[in-house]
Amino acid sequence: MTSISEAEWEAFIEAHPDATLFHRSAWRHVAKDVFGHTPHYLAIRTGGAVSAVLPLVEVRSRLFGHALISNAFCVGGGPLATDDAAQAAILDQAEQLGRRLKVDYVELRDTPRAAHGWTARGDLYASFAGPIPGDLKLLPPQRRNQLRRALTKDLTITVERSTEAFYPVYAHGMRDHGTPALPRKFFDRLLAEFGEDCNVVVGRAGGRPVTAVMCYYFRGRVMPYYAACLPEGRALSANALL
Repeated sequence: MTSISEAEWEAFIEAHPDATLFHRSAWRHVAKDVFGHTPHYLAIRTGGAVSAVLPLVEVRSRLFGHALISNAFCVGGGPLATDDAAQAAILDQAEQLGRRLKVDYVELRDTPRAAHGWTARGDLYASFAGPIPGDLKLLPPQRRNQLRRALTKDLTITVERSTEAFYPVYAHGMRDHGTPALPRKFFDRLLAEFGEDCNVVVGRAGGRPVTAVMCYYFRGRVMPYYAACLPEGRALSANALL
């Protein structure tokens, strides 16, 4: 495996036009320290300079098996390369690592193209992106009506650097959907690792948290990633205001 420092990794991510927050080196610490998964951050050098990177996390799960995932706990984080040769080299390195570790599969998330022999699937994840309207009139009618209704209620919105208000709302929402909640220490670690690139937005009714979302920020985009709303919050259209 090609050795690479975190500083070199971050410099490559910063310069690559297709990089996302999910390529950041901090994810390796989150995966290992919170969940005990082994990170394998692969790199290729061409003429001494980094020409490709691929953040892989080795996951062992009774439900999903033994896998290398790029990047675990994210919808993105596939290979980044400066040219086709570097792209082919990093994919070959991933395949060799997978065979050496005897994993069930290697999954590259949000990867437009891989190589011959890889299976492409477009039915696992979906992304939705668009500009944030600068005028209430530009919102869809239903959302506009919900927001107008919310503005008549006793609702407040705050941006926070703590999971104290966020986590109970999130855990309640996961329970209502029949989905196990991720541990609170995961969200605490995200805030600690990503600094200003991650925060929590909380909506309160009468001072009580009723809706909340954890957001990622990268290159002028906001990604509302983990969101939930309590029943009383939905009755007030609090998530529209959020």
